[in-house]
Amino acid sequence: MKAMEILSVEDTRAYAAGTDGRFHPIPGSGRERACDRCGRTHEIHVTVFDGNRTAVVGLGCALQDNLLTAPAYQSLGSAAKTLARLEAERQDRQTRLTNQLTAWAAILAMPPPPVTFEPAPGYFPGDTWALMGYARVLCNAREGFTQERQACLLNNWQNCQLRERTGETFDTYLAEKVEALTSKLARTRARLDQLLTAEQPPVQAGNEPAASS
Repeated sequence: MKAMEILSVEDTRAYAAGTDGRFHPIPGSGRERACDRCGRTHEIHVTVFDGNRTAVVGLGCALQDNLLTAPAYQSLGSAAKTLARLEAERQDRQTRLTNQLTAWAAILAMPPPPVTFEPAPGYFPGDTWALMGYARVLCNAREGFTQERQACLLNNWQNCQLRERTGETFDTYLAEKVEALTSKLARTRARLDQLLTAEQPPVQAGNEPAASS
């Protein structure tokens, strides 16, 4: 018997948001690498070391060669996939946050267009629409164009500008989401490292994968 050390388990696939709002792996998007055991290409790589040589096998081959027990196969595979998914999700949120902050700074530096008014048919007599570009707010006849209405109209116009530039309105929780995903990533990496340092079963003689060139 020759003991094999599991050096790393990596899911190299890219992940993207699906129609359900969750991030899913994109088939064929990873770094394809020929398995040193079966010769097929894999996108999830298990790197092993026997004390002299390093080899890379697929996750399934690691299980078949007894490099991983069934529980370790499930745990390490799940942790590696979760790590790749969280990294993609965090990058997506960070990119959105950066784009929004950059666009918002430019919008704040822009002079707003003049305010115009037009009748608001279908509402109470004397009510009017206050318009700024294609943003508008309703003003009732009794109070008129108050400071609150002015601030609301300006904010609506700014959000319209932001939607034109980024495709979405300002998300005040994006920074918190990025921070939360960063924490999840750190915990998942720690969990994966913990699993990798756990005792691994020995490999039966004759089943060792070929060495990498």
